[in-house]
Amino acid sequence: MKILKDITIESYLNYLNSENKTFRKFYSEGINLDNPKYRIMFSDEELIMELIGVEDYDSPELIESPDSVHDFTNSVKIYTWLENLSLADANDSRFWTTLSHVTYENYTKTRWVINRKTTNETLKQRYYYIGGGMQARLRNAISRLWWIPKLTVRDDLEDRFVYTKIVWSSQDLMANLFERSLGTYPNIRFAILKFYSERKYDTKQFRVFYKELNALGAMTPLNLLSENAVAEFLHKVEKVYYPELVQNNQSIIVKEKSNIEDLSSNFNSTDNSYGTSIKEEISHEKQYVFSDESIIVNDSQDSQESNSQIVTRPEVYVKKIIAQDLERTPSISKEAVTNFLRYNIINDGETILLCSFKEKEIEIELKKRKTRDEYRLFLNRHKDLIGYDKEDLLVFRYKSGKLCFEIIKKSFNISQDPRYNDYNSRMGNKCHLLM
Repeated sequence: MKILKDITIESYLNYLNSENKTFRKFYSEGINLDNPKYRIMFSDEELIMELIGVEDYDSPELIESPDSVHDFTNSVKIYTWLENLSLADANDSRFWTTLSHVTYENYTKTRWVINRKTTNETLKQRYYYIGGGMQARLRNAISRLWWIPKLTVRDDLEDRFVYTKIVWSSQDLMANLFERSLGTYPNIRFAILKFYSERKYDTKQFRVFYKELNALGAMTPLNLLSENAVAEFLHKVEKVYYPELVQNNQSIIVKEKSNIEDLSSNFNSTDNSYGTSIKEEISHEKQYVFSDESIIVNDSQDSQESNSQIVTRPEVYVKKIIAQDLERTPSISKEAVTNFLRYNIINDGETILLCSFKEKEIEIELKKRKTRDEYRLFLNRHKDLIGYDKEDLLVFRYKSGKLCFEIIKKSFNISQDPRYNDYNSRMGNKCHLLM
């Protein structure tokens, strides 16, 4: 199969980066490689090279529609065609870029409509294979159709695509499972999918399970657990959370404290390998009720015991913006990642945080530096939307089980927002605060 060369793809990207309107027009109007205006840019010798082992003469015909309802059907077609694709080729950016530009040009154009409002970054994600890990795999128009079945097919089942279909049924499930480190472990992946298919919790309810699995990963090597052990852990989480939580006007409250106390007493010493984070949550919820209006878990002067609990199980994370954050990428503390976000990210690993800012859903990439114990939060990609500046405070909190954040501007008068003075006084010269 003939695929685009690195130098050709680099040239394409350079055109986009330079805001070349003529080149971008080919995407908005549909790319036609036979167009003389397009051909004059690259000769045939520069345009193609050979990829051994894959032929496009038998490539399947995909359903061309902007509707995501056909994603599952199309993914089965792509995976069946490329089932024997090697992992090396499956991570070759040239291969997927060629399929989205050439073989499936019309499908890509129809499924992911490019218009004047479409940013160049979005265009790159759909037509190219940008970045590393699952983010790149799930963004490209064609690679996503192969990678989802690759990670979910079970040849030991009568319907080997049963879990594939489940993933395509929920974008939230797809993002939370595959754009977190959890999705890299088959035992975790299939335990979650089976549990999800049996229970049908809604999006907000199911995020509790992701949070607790991340907490478990901070204490136990997840790859060493069996699929059954993970399933057992999910059932333990369910017993604590689901029967006792009631959703009312997007608030999560504890229905009966006595019931939680009963559940807490049911955990014995044999549960220590799974139940540590759950026990902490039970202990915490016995004293506090969460609501959309509650930003600081406890505003009053608490006892030493209560303060200790807040540090162990923080509900608010505050980050002060410094000059370096404006010049580069804001960094966040290790404690924020492990104790607050409840992630266990290895060196050079990354995940996607689904956040809400002013009622808008945004995706923020979180990455672990390879050379030192530092975590980078790619807020700078959304700086125009967020509008943060030096000395501002970014306040992250869980609101109805969902990660949200807001900005407290330094220019705010204390009488307008007394939280700034409170947070700032507690932070002193430090740049991070967990509460």
